[in-house]
Amino acid sequence: MNSLVLLDSDVLIDFLRGQPLAVTYLENLTETPLLSVVAVAELFSGVRDGNERRSLEAFVASVPSLKKIPWVGQRQILL
Repeated sequence: MNSLVLLDSDVLIDFLRGQPLAVTYLENLTETPLLSVVAVAELFSGVRDGNERRSLEAFVASVPSLKKIPWVGQRQILL
């Protein structure tokens, strides 16, 4: 299994806004990115309706979330 990295909502917000450091970080990521349900909730709490919401929905659908990983909750994740 590839190494996993849990993405923080601050990095995701910067990425979605096109901030160069966040874009470069995520584009060069060698680990498998994961979203927590908390990060997803934070992203949707601040999103605007329309194109921004559709873009966020597409992005979230493209990245695995912890709720979709069967072993989460069965073993400890160290951050």
